Amino acid sequence: MEIWGGNTSEEAAISVPGIDVWVHARPAMGGDSGGDIHYVSTCGAGQITRFVVADVAGHGPTVGEISTALRKQMRRHINTPLQTKLVRALSDEFGAVSHAGQFATGIFASYNAPTDELILVNAGHPRPMMRSAATGEWSVIYHGAPEARTSFHDLPLGVIEGAEYTQFVINLKPGDVAMFFTDALPETVDSSTGEMLEEQGLLELVGAVERDAGHNPAVIASLLSARLDELRGGPSTDDVTIMTLHNNGAGPRRQSIGEKAKVMAKMLGLMRV
Repeated sequence: MEIWGGNTSEEAAISVPGIDVWVHARPAMGGDSGGDIHYVSTCGAGQITRFVVADVAGHGPTVGEISTALRKQMRRHINTPLQTKLVRALSDEFGAVSHAGQFATGIFASYNAPTDELILVNAGHPRPMMRSAATGEWSVIYHGAPEARTSFHDLPLGVIEGAEYTQFVINLKPGDVAMFFTDALPETVDSSTGEMLEEQGLLELVGAVERDAGHNPAVIASLLSARLDELRGGPSTDDVTIMTLHNNGAGPRRQSIGEKAKVMAKMLGLMRV
């Protein structure tokens, strides 16, 4: 069930079982829509929630149209159980509908509330970041699978048909915060130095902003976006999207017998989703 998604401006919050979510989305140059996509869906049982942040390369109305097409593909495949299969299908279909040379990057994550596991696939997207509640430190979320460094693994969507993707798992414990974002953030150029922020600079800035925010995950994205505007000397000429996830420690509620029956019927195709 889709509960949130689009490629338009957004500044809002929502809670799903175990996770509080905030999305800060700002299309480039004040446009109505852009190439960035944010997407949240939850299963009928309320135990698994899927999060997506994707970025179609380019700007302008044409990119917005392609982003809308990609979101429709996500809706069609969002209940695919295996996340690598989902991303592979999206990549192949995106290659068919996009213009020559067009590609998109994306971070795809599924949160299993009963186990506090966050299952991720990264399709050529900027690596997400995470703050551990236990240590208070921010770090980059990634995997070190050797096969992911070969030329046909974890590529952006639409680059090559049949590309393979690597799935990995982290534990998102109560109090932990994860942040997904598009490339406008690490590619921010400091107007005073002329240097690009890049991953390490962004990691340090996120930590500083979060401390200034009193460790309140609800305001990190908006404060970070404002700080980046200060650094570059104005709004970004690229689409900006930041999705913040906070494990609130509240697991899924117990289902009634009737609710369990409805979920089973949907899984078996006996009831429309």
